[in-house]
Amino acid sequence: MTGRTDTNLEAELFAAERKELETILESGLFAVSSNAAKLLRFVSERHFRNAAEPITEYDVAIHALGRRPDFDPQRDSIVRVEAHRVRKRLEEYYAHEGAGHAVKIVLSRGQYGPSFVHAEPAAPPPVADPRPGAARWRAHKWALLLAGLAAVGLAAGLTRIHPLRRPSPAPTPHIPATVAGDTVRILAGLASGDYVDRFGRRWSADQFFTGGTASAVRYYNLALADDPAIFQHARTGENFSYDIPLRPGVYELRLMFAESAEVAILGSVGDGTRYFRVNANGAQILPPSDGHHMSQLDVVADAGGPNTADVKIFKDISPAADGKLHLAFTGRNQGALLNAIEIVPGTPGRMLPLRWRASDTPYTDQQGNLWLSDRYFRGGRLSHFHAVVSRTADPNLYEGERFGSFVYSVPVAAGSTYTVRLHFAENYFGGWAAPAGHPRIFNVFANHAPLLRDFDISREAGGAVAALVKTFRGIKPNAFDKIVLAFEPSTEFAIVNAISVEDESK
Repeated sequence: MTGRTDTNLEAELFAAERKELETILESGLFAVSSNAAKLLRFVSERHFRNAAEPITEYDVAIHALGRRPDFDPQRDSIVRVEAHRVRKRLEEYYAHEGAGHAVKIVLSRGQYGPSFVHAEPAAPPPVADPRPGAARWRAHKWALLLAGLAAVGLAAGLTRIHPLRRPSPAPTPHIPATVAGDTVRILAGLASGDYVDRFGRRWSADQFFTGGTASAVRYYNLALADDPAIFQHARTGENFSYDIPLRPGVYELRLMFAESAEVAILGSVGDGTRYFRVNANGAQILPPSDGHHMSQLDVVADAGGPNTADVKIFKDISPAADGKLHLAFTGRNQGALLNAIEIVPGTPGRMLPLRWRASDTPYTDQQGNLWLSDRYFRGGRLSHFHAVVSRTADPNLYEGERFGSFVYSVPVAAGSTYTVRLHFAENYFGGWAAPAGHPRIFNVFANHAPLLRDFDISREAGGAVAALVKTFRGIKPNAFDKIVLAFEPSTEFAIVNAISVEDESK
């Protein structure tokens, strides 16, 4: 007998929540560019992304309403005013136009994290069951499920109702992963349904595999993840493989891992208990067998800790003679681990450039280069400005900044050196905001080697609100194939607006 599983129910609830948000934002009560709409969308997106930390008044002011980093809630009540406005409009909407909706958005007083309240679903059709009391148990099970979901939602408030967010099922029949330009994205361990991530990329359910065990994984405050949902399923085992059909050509392969703290040794070094290797078409690619890496991959050590996303990048990947890419995972102790596979058309001999800006949205510059939204960071905060930056053809590249004391851990392909470009514009201290004789000064390091010391953006750019690009060549990855860029404050917070990393291989 088959039926709707709890996993499918959870996916349906999540899809309904997103649909309700878009419906209410288009209802007319929320003008697209209004502060109320910006606040509602921001707190809802944090809800959808399973952000574990509470949403504060400062978060809303800086990230949703565009206030400056020196925002003081004691002197500026904008967040409380707009939150009150959102609550009133939600109440008005559900008293009239949205009265019959199956999902309702609630923003409780004293909180900025929304709750999504679901109406009770229709009871499943009765199915004959010879066991005594079976019908009564089915009704009791549904009541327990709904009560549990409601209790978790009310108790958590600022977190998702469902601890493990399942990707939404595909609205159309599944399309083979290799059809769309030979870009392949697979969520290892996901039983069914495609998932569209927060950047609009479509990931298929697990396919092309042999062996291993699929499972859901629980992480706590997963760090360095572009989209935490990508890591919420895994395939594990001592031996498993993937045989992925590809058209002839050169590809870039990205394998994604994250180790839960539950299987890590939280000792002095934080190493895990899982060690494994990965072969591609019979040749070892992870760790690279070049004498400069560990003999086996330890995700905890490679990522810099448990509950931390790890991405490994490989260039010059091609299908074997049979038209398939053969990936073999072999491990001991806990066995091998895999969360996701991404394969994109590549450039022979070179890793594809990485470009991103300090913003929640991507941007295409005047030369047609795509700058992704902010990623790979640990620490710091985002801030946005509206001043027009001079001395650049792309002022929008500088409209956001990451500020504070922070680190970017950038994954790159082994065996190359890289050019790193850091983009700066002093949007805040323009002479009027900084104390006299007290400019912003900070330091930048790459894998502990100094790139910039006692760096003053305004002095080098010739003034405030002017673009400045600092270029550094010959940057070598560390032993874990990362370029770790550390921004350390001196007299004021460090900042950066955008970063690019380019393979120097000919």
